[in-house]
Amino acid sequence: MENTKPKKSLIKRIRNIVLILLGLIILIYVIINIVFWNIGMPERYFDYEVLENDTIEIEHYTGPFFLLNIPDTIEGKPVTSIGNSIFEEPLYENGKYDTKKYVMYKYVTAIHLPDTVEEIHGWAFGYCKELRTINIPSNLRFSGSHILADAKVRKLVFPEGITEIGYGDTAEGFNYGTRPLMESFADMKYLQEVVFPESLTTIGDSAFSGCTSLKSVTLPKGLKKICINAFMECTSLKKVTLPDSIEEIEYGAFQNSGLTEANIPKNLKTDCGCIFRGTPFEKTLEKEATGDFIIFNDVLLYKYIGGDENVVIPNGIESICSRAFWEAQNIKTVEIPESVKYINGAFQYSSVESIKLPNSIKVIDRYAFCDCPSLKKITIPASVEEIGDHAFENCPSLEQTIIEGSPKMGEDVFKGSNPLLNNPK
Repeated sequence: MENTKPKKSLIKRIRNIVLILLGLIILIYVIINIVFWNIGMPERYFDYEVLENDTIEIEHYTGPFFLLNIPDTIEGKPVTSIGNSIFEEPLYENGKYDTKKYVMYKYVTAIHLPDTVEEIHGWAFGYCKELRTINIPSNLRFSGSHILADAKVRKLVFPEGITEIGYGDTAEGFNYGTRPLMESFADMKYLQEVVFPESLTTIGDSAFSGCTSLKSVTLPKGLKKICINAFMECTSLKKVTLPDSIEEIEYGAFQNSGLTEANIPKNLKTDCGCIFRGTPFEKTLEKEATGDFIIFNDVLLYKYIGGDENVVIPNGIESICSRAFWEAQNIKTVEIPESVKYINGAFQYSSVESIKLPNSIKVIDRYAFCDCPSLKKITIPASVEEIGDHAFENCPSLEQTIIEGSPKMGEDVFKGSNPLLNNPK
């Protein structure tokens, strides 16, 4: 019994010494991390590649620190690119996990990027589930897909000088041909606020789609274009003010979002198909509509909400928007006035049998009459300058098409239709 107390006292002293040493190690670790956060990480903590233009692309971060300040130069060369998935999950090879590299993706909480960075590739920081703070470089001109997916970043501030967000690699789109197909900041589930610079002119395809916590978006006065599905399924976004500088809002820009309030920019003149589809705001538009149409700015036929077989589009309409007559199964004939210049992907999957195109039409855009099984005959006037991809695809009843002019033809315009083409010239 007499020897028990000295042993307990010794164990306690050893434990305290160990705790003190651990505390000192942690303190030293934190101090070193803070120093590197202020001056930039040493080169040895990165796998990198020297590009053809004698600049550096970061391929992987292999360091042990949770605050990551990427240096502006390595080997005296500017760091201009962040590669794909620099925090890749450990790979299982040869019966074991390679945990030497990439392990910090679980713990990184803050990242600073130098303004020398011009490109950030897909999923660059996509596995950083504890990442809460990151800056956007002012010279950024390329951003890949889901660069911050899974991150806990709640606010993004884009610096002045950036003109386009969400643009990158071109890809063969299913419905939209070859075009920038990016989802740069998509699926950021914790993102609540985005601050855009006044220099911004374009928000790219699906740039913020699936950001379900996004509540606040202030769009700059010089913004000109919002691309396909840019804010799709942003279910917490209730209100947006669209500046009058906007000239084009592409298909589904705010589709299935939480919008209850929005405005229509006065300079919007071409297509705005389905931009509010699946939102409470569109239901409000339907209730407030007079007649069978939702019309924007007196010239855009946004949506047909009637049930008649014979449809007469009002005079003054200049553009029939994408999906305006989507799956309209009651219509048989459509009368289009001489004021209409553009038919976008408006009649897809409808039951239209007969339609007369006026001499004012300039463009029949992609998918305009795709999958119209009852359409039998069409005369395309000489005024038409362009017929888009798949415009009359899968129209099995289409027996004759008269093309009076020499329009520019897209891909697979009559695929699956095989009509008798007749050009009077």
